[in-house]
Amino acid sequence: MKFLKQKESLKFDCICPAPKTKVKHHGSLLPNTIRSIVCGPSKCGKTNLVISLMLHQNGPRFRNLYVYSKSLYQLKYLFLEEALQNVEGISHYKYNHNSEILSPHEASPNSIIIFDDVACENQNNIRNYFAMGRHKNIDCFYINQTYTKIPKQLVRDNANLIILFKQDYVNLRHIYDEHVGSDMTWSQFREMCSTVWSKPFNYIVINKDCERNKGCYRMKFDTFIIT
Repeated sequence: MKFLKQKESLKFDCICPAPKTKVKHHGSLLPNTIRSIVCGPSKCGKTNLVISLMLHQNGPRFRNLYVYSKSLYQLKYLFLEEALQNVEGISHYKYNHNSEILSPHEASPNSIIIFDDVACENQNNIRNYFAMGRHKNIDCFYINQTYTKIPKQLVRDNANLIILFKQDYVNLRHIYDEHVGSDMTWSQFREMCSTVWSKPFNYIVINKDCERNKGCYRMKFDTFIIT
């Protein structure tokens, strides 16, 4: 293979230069904008992890929290609602019907929206959030048991923070092909996952806004994996 530079060039400059000072919206272990997929089998700790993240001092920062779930009756969500009631300046909204969800254009900026166990529902609005939410500083978390049941276009393809509890072969292979393949071999990835998942409730974090060996792959959020 050869790369032949031509005499005539076609060079493009950045139209909108990056600001000199980058404002950090969230804790230092998180991307500046979050489009997250959280996957794992039933009772592995997915919802518990996301709710704990919302309440952690080093977690994401937000003014509004929208939750769309078919299981809002879970004690975890009742606990979250009670915890946020005492926080000044934070608004909390709950939805259990697809038709009730605001579009990204209607939602308030500096918000987080959680989609929990809604893979069987209409996905159009969810796709819109993963595609357009960042333009209004709206972060997304999609919680589901099965990775391959999550829409690939606009959701899986746009995700930049992938949190994985133990996966079966088929789902893990899809994750590797879509997010990991250029960084390591399939066998290396499987070995990494097996090592992390050898302890109960452990999870892999893939932060696609970080470089390999600089926080892209992690055991939980705060242990970087060097491959």
